[in-house]
Amino acid sequence: MTSNDLDKVSLSFSPRQNSFQQGLLGLESSKVAGILKINYPSTKPLVAKKIELVFSGKEEITWTEYQPSGRGYTTSVVQSEQQEFTRYPIVIWEAERNEGDKGKENYEVINNLELPFSFKLENNLPPSTTINYDDGSARIYYRVVVVIHRKSNILKLQGKKKVTKFNIPITKYGKIPYKSEMILWNLEKDKHGVGYDVRVEREIFTKGESISVPIKIMIRNSRVKIKKVSVGLKQHTELQYAGSLVRPKESVDISLEEADSDRVKLSADSENEYYVEMSINIPNNDTVRWSTCQSLLVIWHQIEVKISLDSTNDILLEKEVKIVNFPKK
Repeated sequence: MTSNDLDKVSLSFSPRQNSFQQGLLGLESSKVAGILKINYPSTKPLVAKKIELVFSGKEEITWTEYQPSGRGYTTSVVQSEQQEFTRYPIVIWEAERNEGDKGKENYEVINNLELPFSFKLENNLPPSTTINYDDGSARIYYRVVVVIHRKSNILKLQGKKKVTKFNIPITKYGKIPYKSEMILWNLEKDKHGVGYDVRVEREIFTKGESISVPIKIMIRNSRVKIKKVSVGLKQHTELQYAGSLVRPKESVDISLEEADSDRVKLSADSENEYYVEMSINIPNNDTVRWSTCQSLLVIWHQIEVKISLDSTNDILLEKEVKIVNFPKK
């Protein structure tokens, strides 16, 4: 598509708006809205019978498959897969029909035309996302596709349809539930005389937040000692096709705090209860991705608490949490 083509067919925001998305998707009724502008010179007007708009949302992944060859070399093949998870077509303009032209296709000459459009967004749509690897990629993206049904011209290699695609970024929002469920790990004691009480105030967070994790450890065995306590937040990214991973799962620590034994203090008036207050910060940058669950792309997060002990098995506590986009106050 040339810049000249874009000048002839373009999209603009609705008046008094600064983006095509209107409303906080995920929290309230929202839509994609704007104005389709047709601008053809009078010397070469557009002759069309219909203009159609399609709002489309797709997820797409690419990955590299490595295959050994007969001579001991490894060959690589790049594979790809995509799925369209939402699609709304509308006819935004159509040439007027004359009663005397039954059975004939009706065309009109167009120089300048402005047509407002609007697509309602479903609340469960995922946000726009782009992920790049050395051996693959993943993205969730949205487009408004303009399809102009026009007269064909063989001499000018002009087909019956002129298709122009515009990328539309979509932002998804979430909120802390009014009654958010607390994460609670509690054990009075195990067979080795070790118990614990660990709490996380909720299961939904956003970038830039701090997560406070108070930890109590009860030790009723004099041989057992605390070596270290750690709290971390992991981010897992999976590219899937037909229910199977197409590349190794990416798992990274996006936040981690560790406390050596000297930070874990014996509680006052207790001989066997230890306490430490841990806190991890969620980075407010692009390394943190929003939690997403689609057919091809899954991004999920997990909080982990590990209590490392001498003379008995370590304790590992894990729970899935969500990282969502809170609207700015």
